[in-house]
Amino acid sequence: MEESIVPVAPVTVLGIGNIILRDEGFGVRAMEYLEQHWAFSEDEVRLLDGGTLGPELLHFVT
Repeated sequence: MEESIVPVAPVTVLGIGNIILRDEGFGVRAMEYLEQHWAFSEDEVRLLDGGTLGPELLHFVT
């Protein structure tokens, strides 16, 4: 099994979407809200703004 180059937290919140198109940016805005209103330990929860990267984000969720 290949070792991950990205540190892994038990929970990853991945916000994806296009903020320019508003409705498609919901995931990014939800992730930003969580980041601003909640305090998470980096060892427990990782918040990622995935924007519109699509398939390039697979290594964060596998």
